[in-house]
Amino acid sequence: GYEFGFDYLRDQAAQRSVSQSRLGESYRKLLNGMRDTNVDRVQRGFSFAVVDEIDSVLLDEANSPLLLSLGAPSPARNTQAFMLAKSLVGEWHAGREYRLDSATRNISLTNLGLKLANAQAERAETRGLERPWPIYVEQALRARLFFQRDVDYIVSDGRIDIVDQNTGRIFADRSWAEGLHQAVQAKEGVPILSENKPLVRISRQRFIRLYQGLCGMTGTATGSAEEFRSTYRLSVTAIPLRKPSLRKHLPTRWFADGESKLRAVADEILRIHATGQPVLVGARTISSTEALVKILQALPIPHRLLNGKQDADEAAVIGEAGQVGGVTVATNMAGRGTDIRLGNGAAELGGLYVIGVECHESARVDRQLIGRSARQGDPGTCRFFVSADDEVLRRYSPALVRRLKHGGNESGEVLGDFSNFVTRAQKRAEFASAGLRRQLMAHDDWMGGVLSALAGRAE
Repeated sequence: GYEFGFDYLRDQAAQRSVSQSRLGESYRKLLNGMRDTNVDRVQRGFSFAVVDEIDSVLLDEANSPLLLSLGAPSPARNTQAFMLAKSLVGEWHAGREYRLDSATRNISLTNLGLKLANAQAERAETRGLERPWPIYVEQALRARLFFQRDVDYIVSDGRIDIVDQNTGRIFADRSWAEGLHQAVQAKEGVPILSENKPLVRISRQRFIRLYQGLCGMTGTATGSAEEFRSTYRLSVTAIPLRKPSLRKHLPTRWFADGESKLRAVADEILRIHATGQPVLVGARTISSTEALVKILQALPIPHRLLNGKQDADEAAVIGEAGQVGGVTVATNMAGRGTDIRLGNGAAELGGLYVIGVECHESARVDRQLIGRSARQGDPGTCRFFVSADDEVLRRYSPALVRRLKHGGNESGEVLGDFSNFVTRAQKRAEFASAGLRRQLMAHDDWMGGVLSALAGRAE
């Protein structure tokens, strides 16, 4: 869906470059998927789309629009503003210089914050900036508070490469907009490059609705039936399993901190590996996989690592995860697509043992990871490990965070069942994500109406 959408935008950009139409007309055609026969195109018409992993493509990846930009990398001319903003907010605190909503990641400056920012306006050379100076300060705060190295991005050869939160893959050709990418570059001390100039954009919802017919398949759509219906006019039909599931769901284990959790995960891997049963570990972030791998190397336990930095042989690594004695550590398994077949003797040992190192904000992504085991009637086992440091709990369940942090035994484990807290936290996260998608689609629809009206007045 990602490349199809950008092929569409490239076609529309080519149309704009030759079009001499009335004000707003080219944008109206762009938003409505209309064709210009004078332009060479990459794509054909929009007859019918069949989408694999449809919930990942149409929901998880639809929180941000597709945006085609122009611009070759070159040093930013307002580097001083980004560096000054980074320095200014280094010691600021929530509730004093800024207000913070962790669930929505919304930041706004208080009166004190605005006063401190405006006091530095002259040093920021505000007349040459591309946006109001306080926005630079807010973006510096976002970079500091919300964007983590080896979680949201990696630093590679002096540049910031974005990590896709849905697949764990790394995209060197993507960048955050509105100066956020440059704020992260300032934070990491790498060269600050000029911002790309937006050329054309479209929401994924509007793009996919250009198709006259639409269908797809996934194993995790049942909890999102209402959004499929309201956004895409699609109904969800559950297909019965061809063979009864033999998957064993073991109780979740709970920990006061991430370090204790990773030690327990390593002990679990060591115990299972001793039996020969294959193990697949799914983690949310690159940093989690690398921290776990350090522990496994010290034990030592032979293993394979796949975390986005080594995605060239991704299919081969995942395909071999079901071999006897295999241990595979990987970031987000959503969309990986490769079927994991059990090696000779693996079924007799219990099949693939899947360990989730952290619950995701979407329960559907957890189910996608779980679904890698016990496929097609094979045996398999799954278990999750959760700590107070996990992102979904920190953002959506502070009450559980407090209980876990103060309830650990000598090994850091907290005895009990707190699954209901996680379920509620994930529902809050999914509701927030659905709200963002609704806002994005409403803005796209509004923009389409405005540009159609402009084109009509010009006739």
